[in-house]
Amino acid sequence: MKAYQWLIRHKVKAFFNITENDSFEAGCQALMEITGLGKLRPNMILMGYKENWRTCNEEELQQYFNVIQLVTCFYIRICGLTLPFQITIYWTA
Repeated sequence: MKAYQWLIRHKVKAFFNITENDSFEAGCQALMEITGLGKLRPNMILMGYKENWRTCNEEELQQYFNVIQLVTCFYIRICGLTLPFQITIYWTA
């Protein structure tokens, strides 16, 4: 696998999961359900900030917000990433 080879080449010791779904929302939900085991379960998700929220279609925007809501159901923190120089953090306590 290409991802596994990248981890070996950069000497990164990590677990990874790959999932493929029809929608962004379904893919995120599947990934949150299959990732981690016990204490190794991640407690934070790094999610890109949706900069085109004013111009994208309504379904795409709804899926983005549904994922944010879904993350709170899994008791996971969200870190929203804005590039190139700003990082925005969304707290979901």
